[in-house]
Amino acid sequence: MKQVKQQQHQISNDLNQVICAEENLALDKEILLIENRQLQQALNQERRCCKCGRAMRLLDHSNSSLTQFFSLTKMQSICEQMTAAEIIKKNEQTCKKDAKLQHTILKKQKKADIMSQQMK
Repeated sequence: MKQVKQQQHQISNDLNQVICAEENLALDKEILLIENRQLQQALNQERRCCKCGRAMRLLDHSNSSLTQFFSLTKMQSICEQMTAAEIIKKNEQTCKKDAKLQHTILKKQKKADIMSQQMK
């Protein structure tokens, strides 16, 4: 009788260890799935950026199986720098357009002044 109880206790301890190991494996699997999903999102974003001509240089085009993944903060800083560069570029374009418009307005005013002086 004592041996049966000891065997049952041993089996229950083994089952508890197996259950704990299974829970740990399930958690590890969830973490890996989340990381994989984030890596896929980063790759997709890099591909989209490459199509637009503003790649973050995460992909090694000579060896497509190798990819450099930086920390999330580095990727965010790269994205912020890229958006800041785009904003600066747009501001420069609007300044150039404004300068052109002012130039054309001045030309038209000069022409109008010349026409009014000729009519007098």
